[in-house]
Amino acid sequence: MRRSTPRLLSSSPNICIVGGGAIGLSSALHLLQSSPSPSITLVERDSTYRVNSAVLSAGGVRSQFSLKENVECSLYGLEVFKKNGLNDLLKKANPSASPVDLQFMNGGYLFLSSTPSGSSCLTKNLKLQKSLGAANTELLHGEEVGRKFPYLNTEDLRMGCYSKDDG
Repeated sequence: MRRSTPRLLSSSPNICIVGGGAIGLSSALHLLQSSPSPSITLVERDSTYRVNSAVLSAGGVRSQFSLKENVECSLYGLEVFKKNGLNDLLKKANPSASPVDLQFMNGGYLFLSSTPSGSSCLTKNLKLQKSLGAANTELLHGEEVGRKFPYLNTEDLRMGCYSKDDG
């Protein structure tokens, strides 16, 4: 594979970020926005982002966490993905950069519980998530999960927590 030189490159950086995946690239681009002239080197095997593991990933993005900081970071990340904001940040750092197709799809994210303690945890977490802005997340009782997702076996299911905004 031919390697190209990353555009975010300095010969004597104050900051060196290894890995230009979702977190590394976002960190570099946000640092560029927040500082007048930071000296950043971003080390990434594929600076074109055409075969970068972050772009090819089948991973998910969700707002369903139990820690405030994780929920806040995820909600911000979801907004960036939905608005294709990564390309906006990338353009600011490098006006000649080619757009990156994030291939983001809102498929939703579902957590399930078959125990009273698990259901209590989902309920507690939902309260936190809603308080931080996860508006389209809802609790579903076992039979509701079965109606919404008929391909799931819900025999021993007590509750589910579903966010249609996640992907």
